Amino acid sequence: MGEPGKTDTSPKAKKKEIDMTNLQTQDLIGTLVFAKKGETVYVALVHDIFGHWTVPKGKIEEGEELEAAVIRKVQDEIGIAVEVLEKIGENEYISSHPEFKKIRKHTHHFLSRAAYEPLNFVAKKGLNNAKWFELSEIAALNIYDDILPIIAKGIERIPKE
Repeated sequence: MGEPGKTDTSPKAKKKEIDMTNLQTQDLIGTLVFAKKGETVYVALVHDIFGHWTVPKGKIEEGEELEAAVIRKVQDEIGIAVEVLEKIGENEYISSHPEFKKIRKHTHHFLSRAAYEPLNFVAKKGLNNAKWFELSEIAALNIYDDILPIIAKGIERIPKE
């Protein structure tokens, strides 16, 4: 018969379904930044206060074009100039928001090229580090599950030249 109640879950353990259609939506941009030094390809990632490496991302200012937002945000977060090459995907997630409680965040992701130069990272709310990684190092990093496919697609789209 088995142990009674073994598969039951406590009310706290059950995740409440959230109706995403009724949530305030915030559009963001994100980008996988790559650079080449000789034959080696690097990607620049930022480290958040939750212990994950992720791509630079942030809010789009009112009236701002997506590519312009990418260039601005990368400069703001890691202090380098980029050339936006192409859009590589989108993702959505639910986040806490002081005003709306829960908010739906929709991120437009791009692939961007930069010169391999020192990152000029200054700690900001939610971020505590930034670093260049060789492609071979990425598999060992703690990366959000929804960002892994974006990074993989970006790496696949890096020009071979």
